[in-house]
Amino acid sequence: MRIHPLIIVLGWTVVLLLLWEASVQAFSIPRYILPPASEAISDVVKQWPYYLRHFGVTATEAIAGLLFGIVSGFLVGIAMRFGGFAGKLLEPLVIGTQVFPKEALAPVFLVVLGFGLEPKIVVSMLISFFPIAIGTARGLSATPQSFERLFRVLGAKPLETFLRAQLPFASVHIFSALRMAASLCVIGAVVGEFVGASSGLGHVIRSASSEIAMQRVYAALLLLGVLGGTIYGTVILIENLLFKRLKLSLTAV
Repeated sequence: MRIHPLIIVLGWTVVLLLLWEASVQAFSIPRYILPPASEAISDVVKQWPYYLRHFGVTATEAIAGLLFGIVSGFLVGIAMRFGGFAGKLLEPLVIGTQVFPKEALAPVFLVVLGFGLEPKIVVSMLISFFPIAIGTARGLSATPQSFERLFRVLGAKPLETFLRAQLPFASVHIFSALRMAASLCVIGAVVGEFVGASSGLGHVIRSASSEIAMQRVYAALLLLGVLGGTIYGTVILIENLLFKRLKLSLTAV
């Protein structure tokens, strides 16, 4: 009997929330350290317009950063694989983008781009970009040489070889990288909001912490979990649909 992954995730979520609630009551943990889960959830329900507005801001930053990271990472990954000597020179630069902590770069982006959505999107993009670029480059190198030789013998053009041989073999690596990027993009958005923002769930956590309003802190953390899980689940859904379609195509052939 196969259980749907969504049911497993929901089940674990309920279990963890119940453990959270029971632990607070059993160990008499002070509210200013860890409020009960019911208190955090109740705060979201009571002030849902407030949380919805900030949720929407962080979701916009994370999704936009992920999309920009996918496009730029995919193009750079292709350049690293097929760019010859120039492509090899790109790899140290790509790795170099991850050497500097994003918390240190975020203030620079704020000065350059202002306090709007742009610097948070850039931070999210930089974090998402790296796994996509490396995954694409490594995936495109995974195509067996026998397949590439076969396509050359059949007179296939380079673009046709790329689309019908190299890209399908690389898809597993690319989607593995995409899963990682889907988790990291939310972190990038929140990092940018911690440095300087007037909206977003990162701003909610920062302002609530200064006021010791811990129910708001944990409410925002719960919503960040929902956002990250939704983006990650969407990536898995798209991956399953694409691989199912590819399998059907191969069966038809």
